[in-house]
Amino acid sequence: MKREPPTRCSLLLRNLPRSVTADDVRYHTEKYGPLRDVYIPRDYYTGAPRGIAFVEFSNSRDCEDAKYGLDGRMTLGGREVSVNFAQHGRKRPEAFMKGGGGGGGDYRG
Repeated sequence: MKREPPTRCSLLLRNLPRSVTADDVRYHTEKYGPLRDVYIPRDYYTGAPRGIAFVEFSNSRDCEDAKYGLDGRMTLGGREVSVNFAQHGRKRPEAFMKGGGGGGGDYRG
């Protein structure tokens, strides 16, 4: 039986304190499997962290394990972090200039 190569998967972490670093995020997530990337977007104008992070796993199974293991159970800087599957890849900084970071999502106000 031939096994399919692992597929990449990303998580979106929300409600992060502004002081969080990529190393902080990596520490809590890499126990679920090898990471390809940790990215903390910053405000285009101020350079301050936006309170979210994207974590890309090498293997989708590890990503799923991390999502279900961390969502609502992870606390950073006294904040409960929510974890969701990321819907889109990393955006370029220019995308954040025109209206607060692009959207996508199902929010209908």
